[in-house]
Amino acid sequence: MELEIVTIGTELVLGHTIDTNAAYLARALASIGARVARKTTVPDDPDLIRGAVSGGLTRTGFVITTGGLGPTRDDMLRVKEEIRAAVKEGRFSERDAGERWAGYLDHAREGGL
Repeated sequence: MELEIVTIGTELVLGHTIDTNAAYLARALASIGARVARKTTVPDDPDLIRGAVSGGLTRTGFVITTGGLGPTRDDMLRVKEEIRAAVKEGRFSERDAGERWAGYLDHAREGGL
């Protein structure tokens, strides 16, 4: 499975916080045979969030996001809505993604990688 990781947070883009989540996710995903094609970091900007998620879905069909909902004042509660909007624009569904991921994990457990 090929996928992209999108990390969200102005503090990550500005270097105020080190992005350990993407590194951890990339290692964990690689350990089960997933191919991380790209890691993207965007600030807490709805248009940039939507663009990064839409782009990743177009390129690979699967995106994992992290961040954007922390306690800092620039974090936005609309992150979930922007991700949903990107998914709908690309004609992907959350259910399709969940089923695809579950199938991949079942295949990995059976030694099919």
